[in-house]
Parts: sequence; C-alpha cells; structure tokens
Amino acid sequence: NDYDDAAAEVRAIYLYHARELDWGDIGYQALIGRDGVVYEGRRGRGPALGTPREALSPGVVGGHAFFHNFGTEGYSLIGTFTDTPLPALMRARLRDLLVYEARRWNVDPHGITDFLRSDAIWHRQVANVCGHRDLVTTECPGDRVYRLLPELRAALTERLGGLAAATTGRTVFSLAPATADT
Repeated sequence: NDYDDAAAEVRAIYLYHARELDWGDIGYQALIGRDGVVYEGRRGRGPALGTPREALSPGVVGGHAFFHNFGTEGYSLIGTFTDTPLPALMRARLRDLLVYEARRWNVDPHGITDFLRSDAIWHRQVANVCGHRDLVTTECPGDRVYRLLPELRAALTERLGGLAAATTGRTVFSLAPATADT
C-alpha cells in the first residue's frame, strides 16, 4: 500500500498477467491507484496505432474471476485492504467507475442475478455488485473493502437517481461461450 507510482504498479501487473501468466493482457477491465487515477486494464477496441480507440470497450472479456469472466467486469483496487482501510480518493473513484458502468449497462446495484458460468454450471443469486470472493475462493477484495459493498450499493443507487431509477433497469444475464471458444 505504500507504493509511490501507481502507473508503475499497473505496468508490473501487466508484465505478470500478460507475460508470466500468458494471459495476453491485464486480467481486469480497470485498476484504481491510490493516486485516484482509473487505469484501463484490458485493452479496448480500435486501431493499435494512429487513431483513437475505445477505452473500457464493451464486451472485452477479462481474466479476473475464473469461470465468471464472460458477462462480468473486474476492477482492481491496487493495494492490500485486509486490515488497511480503502483511501477516500480510491473509494471516490471506485464509486465513479461503478456509477459509469451501472449507467452504461443499466444495472441495478442492489440486484441479484443467476449466472451461468463458462463451465456451464449455474452460480445462483450473485449480487450485481459483488466482491471477487463472491465468485471464487479468495481473500480479495480484502475484508475492509468487502465490508464496504453495502455502502457502495447504496451510494450507487443514490447517484443513479434513487431506488425507483435503479429498479427499472435490467439485470445482466450472460450465456456461456461455446466450449471451443473457452
């Protein structure tokens, strides 16, 4: 948690995910540093050089939660938050990112969805805004961040226009890809 250069941390994560694990890119769609910057993870669509491309492109499949990557988005808070509280600036940027994505996809922050994993097994009653540990066995996102999830859902609902606006949206349902594409 005491890093000085969040961009350098993102580059190190890229080397680990893309090169050492051979994932081709960072597993998360976005990463948030303690500097309050939201860094793009998985590369968006568009030309590699010369012309603009999309950042945080829709439909980019991450590598953040085994068997749950299709139809979900993964965001990393750079640091360890088991005992350390999430800095206020990171919390604010996380809320901003989640509001942006909830509006974009019309997601109810308090919604619960049945999710068909990429191995064709149903994961029942997954919160639309959940922690990594709700999907796979891990300590991520750390106890201090995990305990913030109810507060984050409430803040998202408020920023999205209240309960009435949030409950009129659709919930996300994802069909698993064909086995050959997995």
